[in-house]
Amino acid sequence: MSAKNNIGSEINKLSYVFVGDPALKLNYPTKYQVLTTKVNESTTFGNDTLCALSVATIQGVIADQNGQKIDDFNGSVHAEVYDKVQRIKTLNNEGDGSMTYSDRPNTLFSGEAKVVNGTYSFSFMLPKDIKYNYGGGRIDYYANDDTHNYEAQGYFENFIIGGISKNYTEETEGPKADLYLNSESFVSGDKVNETPLFIANVSDTDGINTVGSGIGHDIMLTIDQDPSKSYVLNDYFQSNPDSYSSGVVKYKLPTMVNGKHTLTFRVWDLLNNSTTKTSDFEVVKGLSPEIFTVYNYPNPVRTQTSIIVKHDRPETILNTTVEIFDITGRKIWSFSQSNADNIAWNLQSDTGRQIKTGIYLYRVSIKTSNSDFTSKTNKMLVVEQ
Repeated sequence: MSAKNNIGSEINKLSYVFVGDPALKLNYPTKYQVLTTKVNESTTFGNDTLCALSVATIQGVIADQNGQKIDDFNGSVHAEVYDKVQRIKTLNNEGDGSMTYSDRPNTLFSGEAKVVNGTYSFSFMLPKDIKYNYGGGRIDYYANDDTHNYEAQGYFENFIIGGISKNYTEETEGPKADLYLNSESFVSGDKVNETPLFIANVSDTDGINTVGSGIGHDIMLTIDQDPSKSYVLNDYFQSNPDSYSSGVVKYKLPTMVNGKHTLTFRVWDLLNNSTTKTSDFEVVKGLSPEIFTVYNYPNPVRTQTSIIVKHDRPETILNTTVEIFDITGRKIWSFSQSNADNIAWNLQSDTGRQIKTGIYLYRVSIKTSNSDFTSKTNKMLVVEQ
């Protein structure tokens, strides 16, 4: 508030820009809440202890503020499970003293589950690298239903984490890992752009270790065997929906120089067995993007349609142009945007007239800021409403 009210000085102007408006309320769901109803089939909370290497099952509902279940809520819930609170001391890098604060730095599980008629359930295995003392854990929830435009949020802390399970099977095989750059059509040695998206599909029957509390047990990506180009990717792992045993790691690589490179990826399961995979690639500055497919839905079209583009530049700003032609080759509509994935058309020409029924051709062209255009063509059928 002081920064905003005394914005006349240059220092306070910077404070306001960096911190934001102190009077602005955070935009989080308030109409519906995510409630936990069972932990391992128990409805009596407080005495449940989740141990390392045990499988926990959490059940719950989406409810209104009175606790009544929302029966028409159908979508997904994202859950983050955290280990116990720790006291953390800052590093005193500036030499002006350190401070101690409380936080939950270890994420034990991050994943999604389906919500059907307001009810959800998910399971996960606790990693070997938890803190073995006993204390309260925490689950943070966010749920959404795109059909009804519903949102919900909540948390749950009425359970204990600590100790280790005696009922687990010891094994020594590491996770399976498939490595790609930009898309799953990538093959080791392929050419890529300067900032490719690293993708790793990983799976293990015991789950993937993303805690980071065990020394050397991080999900790690290294470029050209250079320690200064090593990246910890624990926070970039996302488990597949309704699964704790498989998921994907996605990470946008920093700008790479032209030429051939090697990446090394290492991942651990929850029993601390590891797998290391390598892949080669060649960076080509200004490499044009590749379009795999273009199609529109629905087709045949009655009132409006969406043109869907599948390409090899995920998470990249692309200059996208769509042109639609009648059967004689006359261009009737064109549109440009910075997103190549989905383009909507309401069956009106550039002059605002409703088009007639018949077969139409559409061409999609995409490019990056420093590449040439790549184009692909398909056709659609427009029918009467």
